[in-house]
Amino acid sequence: TIKRRRDFFTGPKSLLSHRLNREYQYFEESELLGIMTHLIDVLEYLQQNSIAHGDIRPDACFISKEGIIKIVNRRILYDSRSSFEIARDGDHNVFLTPHAFEALGKKQNEPIQDRYRADVFSLGMTLLECATLKKSAQCYDWNNFTLNLNILSSRLLEVKERYSETFYE
Repeated sequence: TIKRRRDFFTGPKSLLSHRLNREYQYFEESELLGIMTHLIDVLEYLQQNSIAHGDIRPDACFISKEGIIKIVNRRILYDSRSSFEIARDGDHNVFLTPHAFEALGKKQNEPIQDRYRADVFSLGMTLLECATLKKSAQCYDWNNFTLNLNILSSRLLEVKERYSETFYE
């Protein structure tokens, strides 16, 4: 079970992406709801303080053995570039909004967009990866700079078949 707490980690922890890649064990619906609730709480707190995270993805989430989730702002700790700049420099493991992804394909500057909505989009892609155990980065068509709607639809169908209708909606 995922537990909601606001204090710092004590004890062993690993990136959420490592759990997805190593254990290859589906989350229970209650665990996904816990992850989603916690991430929404964090994004709400950040928005109330006029801060956008800018890089929500499994590589930015730590999970303890007790199921406590924490989000790291990798831009502060490791890399000050935005997700758009990271993608422009060749890292395809970021979750860009369709608008930003299209601008990247046209070699435009980072588009002006609602940063909070971009965080919500990235949250959705993160949850999709957790629910399917498949990299959400594969939903991006890097040749045409669009989202591959066939892959995205297929993943959403997997979620619908594995979890409750309520969770899917």
